[in-house]
Amino acid sequence: MKKTVMFISSALFSSMIHAAALYSLNKTQVQQTFINKTLLSIGVDNLNCKTVNNSNSVFLDGHGIVYGKMGHQPKNQPQYDKGTYKIADNGTIYIKWNQWDDSKKLCFHVFEAKNAYITIDCQGLYHSTFMKSDIKTGNKLLH
Repeated sequence: MKKTVMFISSALFSSMIHAAALYSLNKTQVQQTFINKTLLSIGVDNLNCKTVNNSNSVFLDGHGIVYGKMGHQPKNQPQYDKGTYKIADNGTIYIKWNQWDDSKKLCFHVFEAKNAYITIDCQGLYHSTFMKSDIKTGNKLLH
């Protein structure tokens, strides 16, 4: 009985640890998941180390161009922007918007949860979450 309880406890603890582990996507996984698709973030984002209650839509074309739209136009910023992106071999995504984020080069890692993709910037700060159910094939950004 003791061995059975210890085995079950050990198995449950091991499952909890495994379930909590998130792994960042590699280049191929990022490409298959995000290229030529429109992503809609949940309504909370972290921009310039500030929490923003605003969703954003992003489309990554197959040629290094990224298009974006904020759900609500940010103060002193355009609602739509365009820029460039690059995906490194390890899956790190680099984006440089033409206007947003002061045109600084941004860096992200993407982690997969069961129902979403979570982006963490290269400094380890949460950036945004994209629900899998809100990822649509094609460019769904309307100007």
